[in-house]
Amino acid sequence: MDFQANQLRAKLDETVLKAVSEVRKEIYDNTIIPVVLNWFENDSSLNDLNAKIISEVNGRWNFINSKLNVIFSEFLAYSGETFKVSNKTGTADFDTKKILTSISENITLALGAAGTSIIAMIAGGSGTALIATGPIGLIIGAAIGIYAFIKGKEKLNDEVKKFIVDKNLPPLVKKLGKNKVMTELYASTNAFDNEVYKILTETLRPVYSIIDKKILDSNGD
Repeated sequence: MDFQANQLRAKLDETVLKAVSEVRKEIYDNTIIPVVLNWFENDSSLNDLNAKIISEVNGRWNFINSKLNVIFSEFLAYSGETFKVSNKTGTADFDTKKILTSISENITLALGAAGTSIIAMIAGGSGTALIATGPIGLIIGAAIGIYAFIKGKEKLNDEVKKFIVDKNLPPLVKKLGKNKVMTELYASTNAFDNEVYKILTETLRPVYSIIDKKILDSNGD
């Protein structure tokens, strides 16, 4: 078994987790949560909140992408040193430059694809930010409760389902659901991390394949 190749795979795993943490910090903690908190202080609608989340995430993505590039550049530097050691110890007979170029190119493609997928995940794939399960889904649940309280349960189905996302709710009304929404929002960070992790590992599959092939080749020696 090639020790250096296994080290490289472990380093890639570590790098993915570091990237997940960075995405969560910049998108969830520093963008989505502040936007939601601000929404509770005005009388805008859920549709307005959708648009604001998408706009803020899109506007911040280039900055986030630059931070991800730094994280993965550290992995590339580690890869170069790892393959250099492997060659020196005589455990490899491969073209190091070719493999490193392939890893680098695939990481570039992966980050581009991951960015598209993460933004699509936040936008619900159809321009409605996290409408089913994310912040908006939590807020819709609270808003339905608010409407049930204000309008009466008999009006719940025919009114809320048709018009809830277009209704402007004043801060005093929104306050009724704020604590519940924010508690669940903070509790949903792990679910967000899991989604980002799945996206990154899927888009980075070609890089994992390059490393795994090296491990298999060395096992067959």
